[in-house]
Amino acid sequence: MRTGRKAQQALFLESLWREMDKLSTASSAKDIYRTAASYSAEGYGPGEIIELLVADGHDPSMAKSCVAKLSSDDAEDDGEGSEWGFEAEDQTRGDVVGNHDVRCASISAPNEKTAWERAQAFLDENCSDTYAVTRVYPL
Repeated sequence: MRTGRKAQQALFLESLWREMDKLSTASSAKDIYRTAASYSAEGYGPGEIIELLVADGHDPSMAKSCVAKLSSDDAEDDGEGSEWGFEAEDQTRGDVVGNHDVRCASISAPNEKTAWERAQAFLDENCSDTYAVTRVYPL
């Protein structure tokens, strides 16, 4: 009888450790989105991405919603999207400027990544090459 109790305790603790491990690897929404985007870039389909995210320890419902958001962002990439502002830093002097300081009202982009790229392209075209985008934000 005593051996059965020890076996149950061992199974319970092992299960508890596995669940704790999953919880500790589960990360913020940005991390799961980045992971899903990298899987998508590697050519995996939506169902496969969900399976991979769940295998990585993420919540299945969170994985499904992330893949749905990723699919909608991919569909929006052809459109202009919403308006974004940005801040940039002069890499030589350390001055921080906003989009209005460099005579740019806003950047149109469907998502944050595209906004970041378009803001950097604007700075490269219209300002010195020493400016680097430090932050983009929706307007």
